Amino acid sequence: MDVQPESIEFLRRIPPHSQELEEAVLSAVLQEPQEAMPIALELVNCESFYYEAHQLIWDAMVRLHNRGIPPDPTALIAELQSTDRLRLTGGESYVYQLLAAVPNASAIEAHMLALHEKYLLRTLIRECNEIIRHAYEQGEDVQELLDYAERQILQIDLRLASGRFKGIDEAIRSFWNAYEYEDVPTADGSVRRMFRKARGITTDYRDLDDKLGGFKKGDFVIVASRPGVGKTSLMLNFAHRMALKGKAVALFSLEMSKEQLAMRLLSMTTSIPTERIDQGNFSDEELTRLGAAYDELASLPIHFDDSSTLNIRALRNRCRRVVQQHHAEVIMLDYLQLMEGLRPGSEAGRVQEVSEISRGMKQIARELEVPFIACSQLSRQTERRESKRPMLSDLRESGSIEQDADIVMLMYREDYYERQKGETLGTSLASKVEVNIAKHRNGPTGFVYLTYLHPYTRFEAYSGEDVALGDYY
Repeated sequence: MDVQPESIEFLRRIPPHSQELEEAVLSAVLQEPQEAMPIALELVNCESFYYEAHQLIWDAMVRLHNRGIPPDPTALIAELQSTDRLRLTGGESYVYQLLAAVPNASAIEAHMLALHEKYLLRTLIRECNEIIRHAYEQGEDVQELLDYAERQILQIDLRLASGRFKGIDEAIRSFWNAYEYEDVPTADGSVRRMFRKARGITTDYRDLDDKLGGFKKGDFVIVASRPGVGKTSLMLNFAHRMALKGKAVALFSLEMSKEQLAMRLLSMTTSIPTERIDQGNFSDEELTRLGAAYDELASLPIHFDDSSTLNIRALRNRCRRVVQQHHAEVIMLDYLQLMEGLRPGSEAGRVQEVSEISRGMKQIARELEVPFIACSQLSRQTERRESKRPMLSDLRESGSIEQDADIVMLMYREDYYERQKGETLGTSLASKVEVNIAKHRNGPTGFVYLTYLHPYTRFEAYSGEDVALGDYY
């Protein structure tokens, strides 16, 4: 099929630029070279200017600044004359015309940021044209072309997102703003101001929240265990409790369908065993409970994606959409090892793929400013040791998971191994679950205990006493 003229018409269009913005930036430097030039050097380069004359003027300004000479009009004209470029820029009259382009330099930073965005748009157009050319040539593997395209676009994205250096005052102010305070009356009638660090999104498991202070924006959290210990159930309990407080949750499930997750939520909230819900044999009283639970759950801001295959590129795009469209405040994924690499089966190996995936998840958490909670499998190493309690080194195909994660929670149930040996089969509906906060980048580590009610896949606070609810297995 021939390419129609209208399909390539956009290629003939003039790239984004603004003569007024370019003049405003150069004018600000000429008016206040000592103050404006350091700011301009952080945000502007020669390619930021579309017009050649402005590129030559900027280049001369930079040379003057590097020699310790303020680039005022007199110095600039002399520098341009010394390199035989004054005529190419429009002469002395144009330099003085630039000086009067804006009445003052107060909006210098806004003008520079806008100019930088024009430059990035031109860069984006250029890179996209290159991608189109490669695609038409069809000389590369499609996956390699996709990787190339992603790298080029990501580089532009990073240039747009990269900020200026921040002063220590701004860093301290940002840190201080993370505190909440309350004025509390004292016994002598005075008032004492009590400070505490603002909590992230809490789970309402008091001991866990006390340790972590809630899940905070940008946190990459790993919940890890051997299969069958309850990591999926714990994450679903987190999602339910957070949603009850109005927090929108996006849950990616690569292992279970959305119908299976819904069944667990119904069991969790009605205390009707999952197997009974699956069979559909209900009493009138249970039907009433199910109806009430349905109404409650249907109103909660929980959003499921049960795609069985997903790579980090697709995950990043879907996370951006769910944050934009549904205002998701927490992202969860079950589970990390089911994710595909960008090039599955490549020589890099599975450990390298998982490292790429974990780094991508951390980047998503930081970019979207949400907690990202991911389940992870533990390796079989735990089965070979006398003590079955998991360690950080047991993270399966660990790669950089431990390094990338801000929080790692390792789940352990003693009865899980006893059941495997048949020692306590059929004795209890509940288990004591040990949650080892083995890594906490910005806080304490240690152990937290929960009670897991097997038939309802529900976690509750541990009371300090074992709970026997009758035979189930």
